[in-house]
Amino acid sequence: MMKLGVSIFLVFYLFSFFSGLDGTLWFVSSLLTIFLVYKIKYVTRTKNQNEYRGVVKESNDSLYTESDNKGVSCILDLETTGFEPEDSEIVEIFILKIQDGGIVDEFYSLFKPNNRIMNSDIHGITDNKVKYAPKLKDKNDEIFEFVGDSTLVGHNLDNFDLKFLNYHLNSQLKNKTLDTLKLSRTVLGGKVENHKLHTLAEYFGINPPTHSARDDVMTTYEVYKKLISIK
Repeated sequence: MMKLGVSIFLVFYLFSFFSGLDGTLWFVSSLLTIFLVYKIKYVTRTKNQNEYRGVVKESNDSLYTESDNKGVSCILDLETTGFEPEDSEIVEIFILKIQDGGIVDEFYSLFKPNNRIMNSDIHGITDNKVKYAPKLKDKNDEIFEFVGDSTLVGHNLDNFDLKFLNYHLNSQLKNKTLDTLKLSRTVLGGKVENHKLHTLAEYFGINPPTHSARDDVMTTYEVYKKLISIK
């Protein structure tokens, strides 16, 4: 900003020198222009900060509220047999429980679907791998007990993971949520080509996702911490 102000001042000085503009007039004009530039920058910065705070204060998660450091978050990721819950099933889940900014517990399970797995090339989970795994319904109560009333965190959580869970579990998860995809769009905006988890991992220099529920949760956790540290 200082460099910009000096540049504006010099431009007005040179213009007045070669055009014969009154000295007092060019001086006042240059100061007024500098003031307006600073004002615009300040308003823009304040607006961006308020937008950021508006997103990160949507729930009581200790990692992103400014006042409460006692909240509990559960960062989760699923692997599924397809893209729509109506005709696909969950075959893997990993949930990382966070409290006071640190990891306190985790939940992991493979699930045996009712139909054959046809997309093993994506996540590496085969029918043989889940041959002796439990059905999702057998872990239903454990999942609800584990997440409790925590804030659920995930990448594209609202449009993917939560839809699958609410479709296949025996009741709806009514927890508060924070989607790091939406958070990234607010915090980073056009600084990245897109807001996919792999892109954000590359941007922040952390381990990329692998389409393993555990790996993807750990990547989301690191991306999450990076995003909420940006002021």
